[in-house]
Amino acid sequence: FLHCGEAAWQAGKGVEALEYGQKALNASPDHAGAVLFISRILKASGKAREALSGVNAYFNSGYTSVPLRIERAHLVKELEGAKVAAPYFEELVQEHPEEVELQAELAHVLAEAEDIKGAENTAYIALQQQPEHAGLNLLMGKLKRSERQLDQALHYFSEAIRNNPAKVEAYLELAKTYQERREDVQALRIYQQAIKIAPSDPRPYYQMAMILRDTKDYGGAEAMLRRAAQIAPDDLNIRRQLGAIIALNLVHNSQEANVHL
Repeated sequence: FLHCGEAAWQAGKGVEALEYGQKALNASPDHAGAVLFISRILKASGKAREALSGVNAYFNSGYTSVPLRIERAHLVKELEGAKVAAPYFEELVQEHPEEVELQAELAHVLAEAEDIKGAENTAYIALQQQPEHAGLNLLMGKLKRSERQLDQALHYFSEAIRNNPAKVEAYLELAKTYQERREDVQALRIYQQAIKIAPSDPRPYYQMAMILRDTKDYGGAEAMLRRAAQIAPDDLNIRRQLGAIIALNLVHNSQEANVHL
């Protein structure tokens, strides 16, 4: 039944896929895979609360399943928020301390719940097991920067890039940290690297424009914002900033012309 359900889901037949999932569950009520399949279809259909009810019913029947416990934690987070979901993830990590990805999820949930120390401790422990984990290095960098420990933040963001050079988010965070250290030249260099790996992402163009604007390079800022606007034509903030920069550039050019008269 589940194979048929997967095929139906891949073909975009959600109702039919759900029916196959229910048939599989009726045939074997302790089939965790069927419950998980049904839950994911319901969640994708915007019925997360119904999905959680089905997962809870499975556990209320006395069955147990780690993948379903993870699914339940995700559903609780989506429906009730990170603070409510955190204990579900904590329990899983306590029982499976060797699972780095579970620790990474807990660290992100704790950070979202604004438990910065808890997130930091969890991420640090996980990085002892898997120091090359780019996502954890990125998270640690953000946490350290929130504590104004900028040197350490630079280290973790650099590690995130070293372990996943294609992750544009790490470049953006690294550049922002250099900006906070008032090292704009370094920040511009990192944004240029971000553009090379993600030329269709408007964010590095926008951030470069803000630095160039603040250093009164209005022409350079306008060029960067025009490129960002081409990539994201519906972004109102980019359009507003572009309009402001064009006006500044016109005033600046007019003043320059008057000086040379």
